[in-house]
Amino acid sequence: GNSGGPLLDSSGNLIGVNTAIYSPSGASSGVGFSIPVDTVGGIVDQLIKFGKVTRPILGIKFAPDQSVEQLGLSGVLVLDAPPNGPAGN
Repeated sequence: GNSGGPLLDSSGNLIGVNTAIYSPSGASSGVGFSIPVDTVGGIVDQLIKFGKVTRPILGIKFAPDQSVEQLGLSGVLVLDAPPNGPAGN
């Protein structure tokens, strides 16, 4: 497939990297997803420097969607934000 391949604009400029395609029919046409070129640069830098990509975390514990719906609520129900974690600071 195209995953990992370049996403180019009509002038041939790199604007992203293809990551996935959603196709209800299973064909090679559908909705494509990509990582913007600005994000790719940061990812490549981290891979070269550290050998892995570190993503930020929110540091909360939240209720499963089904539990929230059963309570008649919408959105995210935060159960805990440990005081020494990112959300607790």
